[in-house]
Amino acid sequence: MRKPSNCFLGVITLINEGGRLDSSKQKTIMQKIKNILLSILRKGDVVTQWNNGIIMFIVTDISRENLGIISRRIENRYNREIGEDDLVLKIKYEAVDEKLALF
Repeated sequence: MRKPSNCFLGVITLINEGGRLDSSKQKTIMQKIKNILLSILRKGDVVTQWNNGIIMFIVTDISRENLGIISRRIENRYNREIGEDDLVLKIKYEAVDEKLALF
């Protein structure tokens, strides 16, 4: 595993600001978001769906300064391919340090 200080846990939350979202539509959108991540992230990075509205991913060997580039790529692709007005993506990152790293 790479140095933990160069690893970040990313969390994408899909927020529905327009009220109730049909569960099958939400499932389809979450799958599209996972596909976007898989096409943007590098080999060796990890993507998983936590629940109906949260996707988590781990990026490795990257500086904190470059996380904004990843977020912009995700947001741009999301807006281009999905672009639901009532749905908002929130993207947050947390450094994986020695306490969180599994060896």
